[in-house]
Amino acid sequence: MEVIRVLIGDKWRQFTFLLLAGVVSAISYAYGIKVVHDTLTAENNVENILSVVILITVSVGLSILSGQHMSRLFENQIHFLRVELSRKVMKTSFETIERKATKMAPILTADVNTLTHFVKLLPEAIISSLKIFGILVYMLWLSWQISLFIILLLGIILVINFSFLGKVHIEERKAKEFNLSIYSNIQGMVTGIKELVLNKKHHNSYIERSIAPKSNGYAQQNITLNNINLFLIKSPEWIAIMAIAGLVMFAENISWFSEDVFIKFFTLMLFILPSMIVLISFFSGLKRMKVAVEKINELGLELGKSSLYQEENNFSTLIFDLEKSIPKKECLIALENVAYSYRTNKPFFTVGPISLKIFKNEVLFISGGNGTGKTTFSKLLTGLYAPEKGQIIFGNQPITSAFVSSYRNIYSATFADSYVFNDLTYLKDSPMWLNAKELTQMLDLEDKISLDRMILLDVNLSFGQRGRLNLLRTILEDKPVMLFDEWAANQDLYFKKKYYRKIIPELRKKGKTIIVISHDSNYYDVADRIIEFSEGKVFSTTIK
Repeated sequence: MEVIRVLIGDKWRQFTFLLLAGVVSAISYAYGIKVVHDTLTAENNVENILSVVILITVSVGLSILSGQHMSRLFENQIHFLRVELSRKVMKTSFETIERKATKMAPILTADVNTLTHFVKLLPEAIISSLKIFGILVYMLWLSWQISLFIILLLGIILVINFSFLGKVHIEERKAKEFNLSIYSNIQGMVTGIKELVLNKKHHNSYIERSIAPKSNGYAQQNITLNNINLFLIKSPEWIAIMAIAGLVMFAENISWFSEDVFIKFFTLMLFILPSMIVLISFFSGLKRMKVAVEKINELGLELGKSSLYQEENNFSTLIFDLEKSIPKKECLIALENVAYSYRTNKPFFTVGPISLKIFKNEVLFISGGNGTGKTTFSKLLTGLYAPEKGQIIFGNQPITSAFVSSYRNIYSATFADSYVFNDLTYLKDSPMWLNAKELTQMLDLEDKISLDRMILLDVNLSFGQRGRLNLLRTILEDKPVMLFDEWAANQDLYFKKKYYRKIIPELRKKGKTIIVISHDSNYYDVADRIIEFSEGKVFSTTIK
C-alpha cells in the first residue's frame, strides 16, 4: 500500500525489527494462554503459574517496547511527510493551490494526522491477527469441530464489518467536507471580524447561516460515524454470546460436544474478542485513511509522486546567466499570443491574447480599471499562471514546465494581497543588505523590524505599514525583475513620493527591470512605457 510505503520510507529495517518483536509478543501471548489451560489439569501449578507470568510479562513488555519505538518512528516520519508535502506545495500548480487555499491548512494537519493514526494501528492489527491465528491453531488442536464453529462465527463478524465499510467511507467524506467548510467559515469570520463586530445583524446572520449549519452537519456526521463504529465494536460481543448460548442450549444433541473442552473454548473466546475489536478499528481506520489520501491528492500533492514542477539547479543557473548576458534596453521577456481564461466564471473572462516585449532595465507601468486583467497579467508574467495559449520567452529560452520554477526565481514581487512574513532571516546574505538600514528609515519601519535578527517586532500593523514591509522585503531580495502590484494604493502622499521619485529611480540605476501596476497618473512620468489594459487585452501603449 502506497501510504505505508511513503510513511515507512527508508525505515523498513527498523519497522521489520519492531514487527518481529510484535510477532514474538503475539506468540508468547498465545502460548501463555495454552499454559493457563494446562494449569487447570496440571499437578505442579506453581511451575505453570511461573511460566504464565514469564510469558505474559514478555508479551506485554515486547508490546510496550515495540509500541514506543513504533510511535517514535511514525511521528518522525509524519514530520518528514508534512515537510515534504509543504515543499510540494511550493512546486505544484499555483492555480490549484490558489483555488483550494482554504483547504490547505486543515488537510496538511488533520489529514496527515489521520495517516499517522492509521499506520500506528497497523502493527497492532498485525499482532492481533497473529494472536487470533495462534489461538485458532490451539483451538484446532483441542477440537476441530468447535474450532470450525468459532471460525464460522468470526467469519460472520468480519463479513458484517466489511459490509459497513462502504458506508463508513461515504460518511467520512461527508464529515470531511463539513469540517473543511467550518474551517473556511471561521477563517472568514476572523478575517472579517471588524465588519462583523460593527453590525450585530450581520454577525448574527453569519453565525446562524454560515457557521451553525456546517457545525451541525459535522456534528450529525460524527454522530452517524460514532453509531456505526459503536455497532461494529459491540456486535462481535453480541454475536459471540448468542452463538455460544445456542451451542450450550443444543449441547445434548451434539455428539462431539465436550463440557471440559467447551470451557476452554469459552475462555479462549474472551481472549480473541479484544483482538477482533482491534482489527475492526483498523478496518474503520482504513476508510478514514482512504478519505485523507483522497483529500491530499485533490490538492495535487500525490503521495509518493514527484511534483509537476521540478526545479533543477542547472536550469536556475542557466536562467540567471541568461539574464546577465542580455544588454540593457534589449528584450528580456517576450509574451507571444499569451492567453488565460477563468473557467469558474460564466461567461468566461479571458485575459489575452497578449503579445508584448519587456526590455531589460526599463520601468514599465501597467494601468487600467478594476477587473481589466492587470493582476492576472502579472501572474502570467511571473509564471504563477501557466498560459493556456501562447508562450513566454526569457531571452531566447521558451519557458516550459521544466524551466518555470527557475524562471519564477528571477522575480521579487509585492501583490495587493501579499502576506507579511515575520521571519526575514533569509535576506541577510542579500547584496542589498547594505541598504537595509537606509530603507528601513526611509519607510519609517525602525520600530517594526529588528535588522539584527530580521524578524518583526510588532504584528499590529496598519495597511500602510504592511505594504512598506513588503516593499522592504521585495527590494532586499535583490532580484533582476521587480513587480509592484498597486503598492501605493494604501500609502499616504509622503511615502508615495518616496516610492515613485526616489526608490524606483534608484532601483533602475542598479540595473533592475521594474514593472509597476498603478493608477497614479501623477507619477506616470517615471515610466519608460505605459501599457493600458481594457477587458483583458492591451488597449494602448505609451512610450515616454
